[in-house]
Amino acid sequence: MATRGSAPWVLIATPSLSGGRLFGYASVVRSLPHELAAIVRDPDRSALLLDFDGTLAPIVTNPAAATLPPETIQVLDSLQSRIARVAIVSGRPVQFLREALGPIPIALVGLYGTERFIDGVPTIDDHVQVYRPAIERAAQAAEHALTGLLIERKGVSFTIHWRGSPAREQEALREGRMVAKRFGLTTELGRMALEVRPPTKIDKGQAVLPLVGTYKHVLFAGDDRADIPAFTVLRTHAIRTATHVILVAVASDESPPELTGLADFTVDGPHGLLSVLQLLLSALQQPAI
Repeated sequence: MATRGSAPWVLIATPSLSGGRLFGYASVVRSLPHELAAIVRDPDRSALLLDFDGTLAPIVTNPAAATLPPETIQVLDSLQSRIARVAIVSGRPVQFLREALGPIPIALVGLYGTERFIDGVPTIDDHVQVYRPAIERAAQAAEHALTGLLIERKGVSFTIHWRGSPAREQEALREGRMVAKRFGLTTELGRMALEVRPPTKIDKGQAVLPLVGTYKHVLFAGDDRADIPAFTVLRTHAIRTATHVILVAVASDESPPELTGLADFTVDGPHGLLSVLQLLLSALQQPAI
């Protein structure tokens, strides 16, 4: 793959959001953020690591109904042939991600690193397999205690959702944490959801490190509290290795302030990130200078 030349992209002055610049659907992205110029110049040594829900796919009440817009699938497919590594890093099971993306040959990391599908090879972290019986019993207990709320089963974890019944948030948090404690599990707060998972070191910080490798330019985009460990780990990795790391917060009215505060720049929802990815693709398609 030929190395691309840089193009004269000019940033639009936009309001600040929690310390990061705002690029997004509401403010209309017309030019590529300058932080991405290095990826355009050096795609063979670059990696794009992207969350799924709320980052690439719009948040929906029923998680099973979440889909990627066709234009997002198209731009991911085009980018994966031009950038050394494109990967999805998600709390979703890998099988769900495979069905959502179709045949696009990008790396998939599911359940916060517990499951992987990379270069056509599926792997599962053996350390969490022993907790499957406890997860199953805990999920059954949660379903019994929280009748009417959605309990999303994920194999080695499950998520309690109250987006469809926001008045039951405190009940869901209380019962979910009690169930987790009873069965020796742990919890992670998400967007109107509580994840119950094994008490092992599972987070997106651990999930992204094996994907970084020796790439010189790494972009990670996320929207939720679960993405903060990836932001923190990648920032430390950048200092230790002199890697050029770009952290993108995909903002909504549910985004934690800590996430946007850590970001290099912020976009307004999945539409905002899509517009940045489309601009990146357009820059990569320009003739080398």
